[in-house]
Amino acid sequence: MAGCHVQPEQMFNLIFGYNAQYAEYVSTITGAAPDRWVYLSEVPVGEVWVVTNISASDVTAAPSSIQLYVYDGAGYFSLAEDTSPVRAAMTVAQGWFVMKFGDRIAIRYRGVVAGHSTYGTALGFKMKLTQ
Repeated sequence: MAGCHVQPEQMFNLIFGYNAQYAEYVSTITGAAPDRWVYLSEVPVGEVWVVTNISASDVTAAPSSIQLYVYDGAGYFSLAEDTSPVRAAMTVAQGWFVMKFGDRIAIRYRGVVAGHSTYGTALGFKMKLTQ
């Protein structure tokens, strides 16, 4: 841009505070409890994460439900629920889920037994609050 000392590829960073891509994957083997909670990473101080896709699956058997939430340390905010997923089907939430310091993605697998293999993913981008 004429008269601008910022490179074009840096404009997005300057305007929106884009810092890095966010991609997280978690796999677990369930314990004996009928409900299994899985938590992804917590947003650190000084960042905001915009999560655009969350998915979860039980590849061993069909759970009674899979629920996707944002957990802020005090409450759960529902993003998606599949009340009767078949084995290996993905429960998906898509959108722009803006998460602040202390927030994290929570996945609840209901009606599972010991030994189930569960998977969860989250994708999006990270933004710095200060530059």
